[in-house]
Amino acid sequence: MSPETTELIIKIIAVIGGVLALRKAVHEFAISKQSRLREEFKFAKEFIADLTPQTHPLLIEKGYEAMTGDARLTAKEITYLLSLSSPAQALKKYSIALKYVEFKEATTTETARVAFRPQYTQTKLKWATWWLTTQYLVFALIAFAPFPFAAQFFGTNFGVAIIVMAMTLLSFGYLAIDAIYEYGRIRRAEELMAMQ
Repeated sequence: MSPETTELIIKIIAVIGGVLALRKAVHEFAISKQSRLREEFKFAKEFIADLTPQTHPLLIEKGYEAMTGDARLTAKEITYLLSLSSPAQALKKYSIALKYVEFKEATTTETARVAFRPQYTQTKLKWATWWLTTQYLVFALIAFAPFPFAAQFFGTNFGVAIIVMAMTLLSFGYLAIDAIYEYGRIRRAEELMAMQ
C-alpha cells in the first residue's frame, strides 16, 4: 500500500471518528436537556401546588429563583404573572423587559397590571425602536465592511487584514448585537402588554 493510500485511509477514519463523536455529544446533550426539563416540570408542579393565598412571599420568591435563577422579581409580581393565560411566557417576557416595565398593584380604581415605566411613553418607545434598528444596521455594516474590500485595502498583507477584520467584527459586531438585544427587550415588553 502506498503512503498516499495509507494517509487517505487514516484521514477517512479520523473523519468518521469525529462524526461519531459529534453525534454522541449531540445525543448526550439532548438527553441531558430532556432530563433537566423533566426535573424543571416536577419542581414547577410542586411549586404551583404549594401556592396558596397564605404562602409566605419569601417562599414564592425563592421558589421562582430556584426555578429560573432570577432573584429580581417580587412575590406579588410572580403571583400576578402566574395568573396570566401563558404564565411561563409572561414570566420570561417580564424578566427580559424589566428595564421598560413595572408592576402596578391593584388599587380601588384599577386592577393589578404590568405597565410601561412612566419615562417610556409610546412616542419614546417608537423612537427607541427606530434608533436601535438604525444602530444595528450601521454597526453591522461597519463590522463587516472590511471583508469585501480586504484585497483592495491590504493587498497581500494577510496578517494586518486579519487583525483589522477581527477588531472591527468584535467591536462593532458587539454593538450591533447589543442594539438587537435592546430592541428585543422593547418587543418583549409590548408582547407582555398584549397578553394582559
